Amino acid sequence: MKKVKQFSYLSVIIFVVGSTIGAGIFFKNRELLRMAHGELAFVLSAWFVSLIGIIAMGLAIVELFSAQKTNKGTLEWTLLFSPKWFHKASLNYQKWFFIPVSLFTMTIYVTSSFVDVGVSLKNGWLVLLFAFLIFLFFMVINLISIKIGEVAQWITTIVKVVPLFVLPVIAFVFADLELGNTFLQKQIKPEVGITGMSKWLIIIAGLPAITFAYDNFYAISNIKEELSPKAEKKIGMAIVIGLAIITVIYMLITVAFNYGSNDGTINTISFLEKPENARLFAFFNSCIAIGILGIINSLALSSPYQLRGLYEQGEANEFRFLHKFIYKIILKQEVDVKNRKQTLFVSWIYLFLSSTLFFIVFGLIAILAYRIDTWDLGQYGTGTYLYSFVDVLTNYSSFLLFSIITVTILGALINRKTKKIKTAKKKYFIPTAIVTIVFFFSTFAYIFVVSVANIFILEGKDQQSSIIKLVILLIILLVSIIPALISVRKESKLNKNNLKENYISTKN
Repeated sequence: MKKVKQFSYLSVIIFVVGSTIGAGIFFKNRELLRMAHGELAFVLSAWFVSLIGIIAMGLAIVELFSAQKTNKGTLEWTLLFSPKWFHKASLNYQKWFFIPVSLFTMTIYVTSSFVDVGVSLKNGWLVLLFAFLIFLFFMVINLISIKIGEVAQWITTIVKVVPLFVLPVIAFVFADLELGNTFLQKQIKPEVGITGMSKWLIIIAGLPAITFAYDNFYAISNIKEELSPKAEKKIGMAIVIGLAIITVIYMLITVAFNYGSNDGTINTISFLEKPENARLFAFFNSCIAIGILGIINSLALSSPYQLRGLYEQGEANEFRFLHKFIYKIILKQEVDVKNRKQTLFVSWIYLFLSSTLFFIVFGLIAILAYRIDTWDLGQYGTGTYLYSFVDVLTNYSSFLLFSIITVTILGALINRKTKKIKTAKKKYFIPTAIVTIVFFFSTFAYIFVVSVANIFILEGKDQQSSIIKLVILLIILLVSIIPALISVRKESKLNKNNLKENYISTKN
């Protein structure tokens, strides 16, 4: 029986919007304001310029999408359009860093929303413990029953829409102009280091923070096999419309929060600051928290299945030891790699252990060593260092994934000449691919240069924190790339030996 295609053109637009839009804008607004020295015009300029790059990427990936045969999404793109070592490095990055680190960062963010509601968590260690308990809760319920996770996803998706549409209206309507509560008179502490030297630098420096707000728009590639012919044919326009809708909503939030809030966040909207509106303030913060819980739930729900797919396809051979250890040594059962229940449980254990490791390592670094305060020490206590550190991690994690996509677009551009991979050629591919490549590679170069330069420019705790940021970036890159290069070299040697043996046996 032929499989029924169920995603229409309109459904694709809704999927792009629904999988992308979320609470990220509420956390990145403050960061962008700091880069722009509190000036709205520069924040909006950064959004506009970034949108050019993101829409260019959205159009460029349509040609990659046409060559895709399965629902593997970005993983299939790297396989088709990048060198083998890069494909393996991107796999390493996603399974070793991106997925577990996303669980760590999202649980820290949701904890800050609970603090805003009134939960007393001003000690960094308590913040870390509270975040870990949230992580543990969602991992366990999704292990027990996938249906619980599905219901939770529906609820959180509906709830997260409320603050996205209602808060901008409140910020606009109830802006307290008499108290000077406008973006023109804000007292925003600028970023430290090179980025803080000029508000003009937000045009390039703000991209990593903005990409976090657009992260996952490319997730439509994970359901290619489920699209109707019309939706697949017009996927480019659907992505552009989806991104345009997201941008309009984000722009409204940015303008409203800069107009009706002292620091670009919900915490200083004058109407919600009044004592008589404390419950309303708590309600909106709760909605934001529930929205983030939805992200955590979706990660805990889908990531074990994604990792299982990699394991079953031979892309996660490190799981074999864990598989044998759990079933052969602990449970005294026969190891069966074809048993999907076993491979799913092994993937769940891997995700739990790797995420827990990041809670320990990054938690210790943030609480004991990281001392850049981009939040508010008075309001959040020592937890502010965790939140500030997580801002860095989310910028890195999202931007590196966008950089991976950019490399595959470069590979697809080269493929136009080599024609090794069959694609449905689009007239707009070459210009949008060039814009994407220049845009994201120049930004990555800026980030790297600034990360190195800040070590020599800054002093004291700021210098120490800059060193930590650079070291983390280098570790992520090296740990992803070096094993990939070693693996490819081993495969190359093995192939050469096999060819040699075949030649000798043929001669004999």
